Amino acid sequence: IGDLTDHYTKIHNSMSSKVCPFCGVELMQKPHKSRQDYDHALSQKSYSFSTVNMNNLAPMGNECNRTYKKSKDVLYKGPIRRVYAYPYSTSYDIEIILDGSLIPDRNINFAGNWVVNFIPNNDYVTTWADVFDLRYRYGELILSTYFDSWVVS
Repeated sequence: IGDLTDHYTKIHNSMSSKVCPFCGVELMQKPHKSRQDYDHALSQKSYSFSTVNMNNLAPMGNECNRTYKKSKDVLYKGPIRRVYAYPYSTSYDIEIILDGSLIPDRNINFAGNWVVNFIPNNDYVTTWADVFDLRYRYGELILSTYFDSWVVS
């Protein structure tokens, strides 16, 4: 029958990119080191009937699960129905657009201002960006942190 470690190893080995398919940011740990969190896509709090459904349980980056998604409802934001897709069976080509961003300039001690948007701008991408707080993660945690090291002076 196997266990979650066996399941995680099979999933990890089948991934072409070793980043969390929910956020596209966080690296997935190699199975011999540890395994990532398993997340209930439909939160246990809101959808207790789905807790035991293995199709609702998937490896997700630890930060993605613990810090950003937590128990957010992927199907509803308040009374508004969201569009959600399971990333292990559905994929989208998404581009990061930085139009309107102000690039950092160390010469004048300007930290910059990242404006992060995504194409396509549709309901699925809106849900994805909101649930996993991706504008903040790409802008503040990646671009603001690493931009200077990427630019050769």
